[in-house]
Amino acid sequence: MKVSGRYGSFTPKPHQAGYYAKRAKRQQQQRHERAASLRAWLDQHKSCVNGCGQPVAFYDTINYALQYSGCCSRECESALEVRLTEKAFAAKQNNLHPQAAVSGLLHREAMIEEKKPKRGKDSTSTKRAGAHLTKLAESGGAPVRVDTHGDDLKLLDGLVADGYAPSRAEAYRKAMREAHARVQKKIQKNAK
Repeated sequence: MKVSGRYGSFTPKPHQAGYYAKRAKRQQQQRHERAASLRAWLDQHKSCVNGCGQPVAFYDTINYALQYSGCCSRECESALEVRLTEKAFAAKQNNLHPQAAVSGLLHREAMIEEKKPKRGKDSTSTKRAGAHLTKLAESGGAPVRVDTHGDDLKLLDGLVADGYAPSRAEAYRKAMREAHARVQKKIQKNAK
């Protein structure tokens, strides 16, 4: 139903109410569920996560977005961060799992985890890649991306397995050089 040029909620007329009772009941139930969910969330976030007893700071009271990660102020938030960092560090020193040290704290505190190092990551790979590209540019070359479909990739791997070249990239280069030499020979033969 349009109200002042906009679509608004439809309110059935009294003689139509019987037809729309099921929908109205479902909508009323959804409103009650949303209100109960909001009340439960607000009960959970009544006071500061840091434990100072002050009420939680929200950005606004319409959408109820937490302002300082569940704390009452910026100072409380930084104090909580320091406390969590110290607890996680102590757990690491005692060879405990970092989650075990913060098990009694709220969800915000449990989100801090020890970062696991990536396996197989070479810390000098960026430097080597940069040096490789520099050498390539100095020799007048450039990186070329070649998309290879499954059948062609099998052929390429077969060439490498048969000893044609030590790697896929070298097999491409060698095949390109040989093809270029054949074409040049053909051009010279036709020129005579």
